[in-house]
Amino acid sequence: MAPHSLSFRPLIIPLNTVVTIKKPKDMRNSAWVSLDGSTRFEMDEDEELKIEASDSCISMVVNPSDNLTDLWGQRLVNMFNWNERKQM
Repeated sequence: MAPHSLSFRPLIIPLNTVVTIKKPKDMRNSAWVSLDGSTRFEMDEDEELKIEASDSCISMVVNPSDNLTDLWGQRLVNMFNWNERKQM
């Protein structure tokens, strides 16, 4: 795993947050971006990638008997090992 990589560490942020990714001017290597596993593209000098919430909504199918708050937390732990520390 790569803890410094966003592809391995999903983020949950407030709805009004804007995340900006920018390639520094003095960066000696290329910076590449891949969204949802699609074709990657190289960022140009001073190019910015802004990520923000959409005004559009999506519909989801949910079992009415599920406690969504508990279920969401359980899935994060089970799928991503969130909030777990390995014993050494």
